[in-house]
Amino acid sequence: MVILTKKRFGFVKQDGTERIDAERFLTKGGMEIEDAPDWIATDPLYALAVESGDLVPVNGKTLKAEAEAVAKAKKLTKAEGES
Repeated sequence: MVILTKKRFGFVKQDGTERIDAERFLTKGGMEIEDAPDWIATDPLYALAVESGDLVPVNGKTLKAEAEAVAKAKKLTKAEGES
């Protein structure tokens, strides 16, 4: 899974393992595009981050897909500023 994040998020794998021993993934934030494990979509934080516009899923690893994700993230940021 490829994602773009505006903020840093700490995802925890939701697989029944004790939370302290669970696998974790920390995003870079700062409008960075990065590869992320597919399991982050099962963390409740993922849905909240997407809904807030602070995490944008990228549809593939092509330059076009990355450019579309950046444009969407910037559009969401601009819309927040106008509220």
